[in-house]
Amino acid sequence: MLFIVGLFLPGVSLGEGGGGGGIFGGGPPDGPGERIESAGAGHISQGAAHTPYTSVPATSGQHYAAPLAPVRWGVHDDALLPEEYVHNLEHGGIAIFYDCPDDCDTIKAQITEVVEEAVKNGGKVLMAPHADTGATITLAAWTFMDQFEAFDEDRIRAFVNSHESSANAPEPFAR
Repeated sequence: MLFIVGLFLPGVSLGEGGGGGGIFGGGPPDGPGERIESAGAGHISQGAAHTPYTSVPATSGQHYAAPLAPVRWGVHDDALLPEEYVHNLEHGGIAIFYDCPDDCDTIKAQITEVVEEAVKNGGKVLMAPHADTGATITLAAWTFMDQFEAFDEDRIRAFVNSHESSANAPEPFAR
């Protein structure tokens, strides 16, 4: 039965390895990155005041309801509001942000390749610029973050494989 479920739900951990057990392993997984305190998951109207996020970039918190969010999966050339992309994280998605002090063309191209491949294969991954993250590359999932200075495809893939559609997200099977 678990094998059959695994065929149709990519990203679901079916055992005890990798992401700490996934939805069938008895509790939320840990996985790579730093766990960030949850700021909740309530929906708000556009422009509404809300409690502050617990991290930059945000990894949880109040966010816009449909149709303003979630935003489309894939590559975004413009910065996204946390009120938009946090809805994607609530759905078990991964956000990859870049913040380059100088020219970002090489890093953007490298991340774009990974994101486009993931989305082509049904992955819930997005990419966008984000200022003031404190790192060149920041990976965000619901209540998890990883930051580093140089492109590391293996590190990105490990984070995505562990956290995409994980039991940490309030709605891991939503698109």
